[in-house]
Amino acid sequence: MKLFETIKSLFSSSNAAEGDRQGQASNIGFVQFFNRSRGYGFIQTKDSDQRVFVHISELKDQVRKGDRVRFDVEPDSKGPKAVNVELLSE
Repeated sequence: MKLFETIKSLFSSSNAAEGDRQGQASNIGFVQFFNRSRGYGFIQTKDSDQRVFVHISELKDQVRKGDRVRFDVEPDSKGPKAVNVELLSE
């Protein structure tokens, strides 16, 4: 559980000023990988080398590799996952 808390603090502390939609700090990152046919991918945060898993069901917009996105992080049985993922305009 300490690993998740450490990762969560990295995400929330560096992006707390970005906004707060449901009591969580939003994170900014880039789609590092996304496989639409398999329905999952990974997002890399803007300010660190941390990667977060994302499932297609959590996407508000279609994304592809390199897209800039805003997202929240929630715990999952396998580790942190991105939720409420939305595409940011350039």
